[in-house]
Amino acid sequence: MMKSSIVTKFLAVAAAVLCVYAGPASAQDGGELSEKTVNVITGFALTTIPSEIKRPDGSVMKIDKSDLSKIVVPVDDARRVIKVARLSAHAQMCDLPQLQAQNYLTMMRQERAKDKWTEEQLLFINRLHLFTVMWLSGNVRFVDKGDGSKEPEIISDPDESKNECTEEDRKQVRAAIENYLKQAKKS
Repeated sequence: MMKSSIVTKFLAVAAAVLCVYAGPASAQDGGELSEKTVNVITGFALTTIPSEIKRPDGSVMKIDKSDLSKIVVPVDDARRVIKVARLSAHAQMCDLPQLQAQNYLTMMRQERAKDKWTEEQLLFINRLHLFTVMWLSGNVRFVDKGDGSKEPEIISDPDESKNECTEEDRKQVRAAIENYLKQAKKS
């Protein structure tokens, strides 16, 4: 019952977030996500983290989900990642793949440069960005598990018509990402 209530609250928050953040016209605004919204998005992003992952060198990193404090990042950091991911989602919806990639890679470079995150936390930052992009671009839906709770599911063939992007939208998204990239170079 509690899980169902949480999902209902999430869906209400998700609708509010989409109303405020989904449109490219808002890509440059400085609106803040509430702590509650960040925590809900973070919770769903955590479901995308596997118990182990193969590293590029072939070794395996085991992820202990029993202590989430070793995986998640503080709310303000998660909020920052979600805001960058929102720009990436707009770039994806506006068919700006190079800017989308630059946006993501710049964020990850900045996070690594801070030299304060564990390998698990960097994976979480990656997954938080990925989940947010997929959710905002319509590639995630919430499916009833049969017990009244819902979980995110990747949609392999999303409805592209929901993501129409005008030339004005493209200009706004491009300007917002270029501004982010410029600010990142300064830091």
